[in-house]
Amino acid sequence: MLSPGPTLDVSAYLEQNQSQRRMVTTAAGETIQAGWMSGELVVIKWRTDGSLAWQQVISPQGVYDISRLVANAQGDLYVAGSRSSRWWLQKLSGATGEPQWTYFSAEERVGKVVDLVSMPNEDVVAMGYHQYGSHRRLLVRFDASTGSKRWEQLTPLGDLLEVRGDRLAAAVDGHLWLVARTGEFEPDIELSRIAADTGLTEQSVRLIADPMNRLAPGRLLADGTNHVVLTYASSDGGETSVRIARYGTDLVPLWDIPLPGIPNAVDVNSQSQLAVSIQLYQPQTFLTQSTVMRIGSDGVADWTVIPFPAIDRSYRINDAQIDAEGNVCVIGDEGTEAADGNSVFVACLGSSSGTTLWSDRWRGTGIPGHIGTLTGQAGYLSVHEDAVIATATLQNLTRDFVIRRLSRMSGFSLAAGTDQPLTGMREVLFDDLGKRSHAHDLAGGRYILADLPDSVHSGYTLLRVDAAGEQTWRIERLQVDYGSGGYAEKVGTDRAGNALVLATYRDSLGRSVGLVEKISAVDGTVQWSMETPLLPVDVAPADDDSVVLAARDVSANWVVQKIDAGGQLVWSTLLPATGQTDRLTELAVTAGGNPVILGSRLGPGLLNHIEIAMLDGADGQSLWRQEIQGIEDTHSSDMLLESGGDVIVSGFEKPRLGGSGAPLAARIDAMSGAILWMTTLSGSADDVKLHRAGNDRLVLAMGVGTLAQLGLDDGALLWRSSGYTWSGPATDLTVDHEGHVIVVSDFARHSVVKFDGRDGQFHWATNPAFMGLTDVQIGAVESVSDERLLLLGHATVDQLGRTRVAQIWLSNALYADGFEAQYPVSQ
Repeated sequence: MLSPGPTLDVSAYLEQNQSQRRMVTTAAGETIQAGWMSGELVVIKWRTDGSLAWQQVISPQGVYDISRLVANAQGDLYVAGSRSSRWWLQKLSGATGEPQWTYFSAEERVGKVVDLVSMPNEDVVAMGYHQYGSHRRLLVRFDASTGSKRWEQLTPLGDLLEVRGDRLAAAVDGHLWLVARTGEFEPDIELSRIAADTGLTEQSVRLIADPMNRLAPGRLLADGTNHVVLTYASSDGGETSVRIARYGTDLVPLWDIPLPGIPNAVDVNSQSQLAVSIQLYQPQTFLTQSTVMRIGSDGVADWTVIPFPAIDRSYRINDAQIDAEGNVCVIGDEGTEAADGNSVFVACLGSSSGTTLWSDRWRGTGIPGHIGTLTGQAGYLSVHEDAVIATATLQNLTRDFVIRRLSRMSGFSLAAGTDQPLTGMREVLFDDLGKRSHAHDLAGGRYILADLPDSVHSGYTLLRVDAAGEQTWRIERLQVDYGSGGYAEKVGTDRAGNALVLATYRDSLGRSVGLVEKISAVDGTVQWSMETPLLPVDVAPADDDSVVLAARDVSANWVVQKIDAGGQLVWSTLLPATGQTDRLTELAVTAGGNPVILGSRLGPGLLNHIEIAMLDGADGQSLWRQEIQGIEDTHSSDMLLESGGDVIVSGFEKPRLGGSGAPLAARIDAMSGAILWMTTLSGSADDVKLHRAGNDRLVLAMGVGTLAQLGLDDGALLWRSSGYTWSGPATDLTVDHEGHVIVVSDFARHSVVKFDGRDGQFHWATNPAFMGLTDVQIGAVESVSDERLLLLGHATVDQLGRTRVAQIWLSNALYADGFEAQYPVSQ
């Protein structure tokens, strides 16, 4: 016996279980949805490719109440409910949505359709109640072609005021299953097997409870055989005991097991496996959340999981669907108590252990037509071979019905349309990472570095995440108690995948101290830690598990150091400064273990120039140095190493009178340091990011909001992007598996932009707002698979300047295929 929260009696259990699905999937995989839109009752059909097949208005006049929507084997629809307290049932053509026939009950019969099932021969059976002075349960079988009655069976209900919670199901052999209460004050329910050709009960069995308890029926599902699964509850007015059972054709239970709470969604697949979502109250947190169980055909639970453990508020799962392989998809929302709006979430749980394969969250102010706090209410799911169809209503100043087609593989929306910020996005949130949690680096998509949540102390927070973006471990490194002023700077990895963290803090005298630490990838333990008076800039793996550190001292001198696998200094090389404006930008290490550094130095005529230097990895001695001088001040931006060892660098000229200068790129010979080619582009830029595009091309993202592609062999301009420009410096860029280019920037309106890698044509732009925050700063992007992009961003969440960090998984094929639709619905 388990109390799922506050005292819960049978009436509450019945209310929980009497809601009916208003979304069905035809045998051909098409999706049918019924609901209220702009004050009208509407049925909509979506084709398998996401296009709208038809939209049929059911009630242009009068008031209807929908209680059930079902489809027959041919894809035709039956819609049932009540109108003016009379039964009504209508058949719609699956091809056109046009009504085929309509049934209204006689005037003197006041009642309501409670359940509806389609028979194997396409006839339909309705169950409900009619009032002839006293209430009676009524079963009617209608001819699929004409709507005429084949038979009608009435059962007196005694003191039972209505058929509340009673359910019908159709077996494969054509028999009907009925579970119903036998009386308002009787402590039992009855399961019956009914002949399809007459409507007469062939067998029945009563589920007997303690005389002091009350029984209530719940869900009833016919599985892929002729067996049936039902849930029921008993209650003495205090605690409620809930059970689930499977019965055979002889009405003998194959198994009957307790559930830890009230099921708010149950589904069965062709293998007789069950998915059960259960609402549970957590007394430690005072939250009500959902647990998902998968139960085998033998009644043994295969696994039990909490699919959204990171949600720090009450939530409920509204629908759960299980596919033939045993994967379970769920949809839910965070209820109505969330003052700051709530989310609608969809997830797919793996067959073997219930591990979350993917999740998608619909929330934020970026949805067109919504301003400020957003309220979402989950709808239903239908699971197909390659996609999951999900519905919801989203409300703010308007109330919209939303339907989305999600990829079965990744959960991303397969959506067509215009600017839709939340399309194809899921997020993994990390709270309390500190006031300055800028999440500086992705480090191969596995590490997130941020500052400590405690703004009084110096230190950093490091998280390791798995391939799904979920946290594997988290450490907090508190350095000193002397006060703030320390920052996390950068995270990289060595050749074994361990984290290399650069940070700074201030000692008791207020002096800046650099910190370099190696953190185990397995469990987050510190393998070695080194303090230095230098200010670390960059770190890169070298040979033999050693690493190379690039730093600068208080006099702007450049310092390069090699550190062995145990954290001991191997050698240190100083490159003297030529002026206080000298700036160290980047470090890389060649395949032979030689460090290459890039930066800007003050030269003759007080003009800054770009300087590149290669050192010997064995002893730190200089192998060569090269300068690149433009007409104006010339500053370095980015560097990458070509597969043969040559060095590609980028930069820009900055006029003395202010403003942005011309972007440039150059290729430096790895052996001699000679400039093989240099290309200066028209326009202006404050930063130029580099990325390889195949074996022979190079992509530049310029701060003016454009891309350029150069030939890697000669630096010739191949194309410049067109159709869209962004504002603000690009923070990162990547090239996907098809060669297309994705750029991220600090520009809040559209911080992620995709261009065609063949000609630079604009594909799409979006701002993936998360948790209702639109001013999201995206710091890094990676193309991690054929259909997924991984971004890292942060946004300020309150007036104290605290931030929230999120990994954002974005569909690479955003708006490329599939669909998403929104329709206004009545208030």
